[in-house]
Amino acid sequence: MRSTSAKALVMSVAGSNAIDRAALIKTSAVTHSFNVEQRIIELDFSVSGGTLSTTLPTNNTLATPGHC
Repeated sequence: MRSTSAKALVMSVAGSNAIDRAALIKTSAVTHSFNVEQRIIELDFSVSGGTLSTTLPTNNTLATPGHC
């Protein structure tokens, strides 16, 4: 996986014809009995051969630290 700029992300993938979704998922931050930090951000993407390309959110309030 490599980032070609602050916004673009390109990665090599096996079985790319089976990919129908791309997302960022924030890691857990459970402090009591529930997780108020749990988030998923759906990403627009394209697949060409064995390469998946997507654009990361530029809004820091959407993709806060901890997304992977």
